[in-house]
Amino acid sequence: METLKRDYKKFFTPSYIAKYMVGLLNPQTGDAILEPSAGDGAIVRAIKERNAGCIVFAFELNEDYKPYLRNAGANIVVIKDFLETPDYAKFTSCCANPPFGNGIDLQAHFDLMCKLVKKDGKMVMILPNDFELNIEHKVHPIENWSTNKDGTTTPIKIVEFLNVQPIEKPLCGKGKK
Repeated sequence: METLKRDYKKFFTPSYIAKYMVGLLNPQTGDAILEPSAGDGAIVRAIKERNAGCIVFAFELNEDYKPYLRNAGANIVVIKDFLETPDYAKFTSCCANPPFGNGIDLQAHFDLMCKLVKKDGKMVMILPNDFELNIEHKVHPIENWSTNKDGTTTPIKIVEFLNVQPIEKPLCGKGKK
């Protein structure tokens, strides 16, 4: 697993952070939960450990992670770019550590996650501190556990969104790509 982490240039969610995020999400039996950037399955595993009766949809670009996601308990594993997901699918909630930095369009990821969560649903995700949000949310400060390629550390936060509503305009603003 360590080789995959080095070669794929991802920032994997430590299990203690994943468990904290899932505690905020508080998944219920029968919930359909979106994990749009599932990586090695830390968030998926935390969801299933908290409530095995949830249905977890895990999206991941790298085919090599499919067995890890299955082993973590994902009910559905989709190997494709999350941004290519049709916006008519609807989930009860979303728990994510979406990609950011290195030219990734975090706003596109965030907006699609909002579109895919049912009205009054819940989202919990890790975001960079400089990512501005135009919807009601609660911030849970955390320390970053990884460094960027240039040796710097991006300040991050866990953000909790309650009662997600359908969006008609971007919900976020001046975050760095």
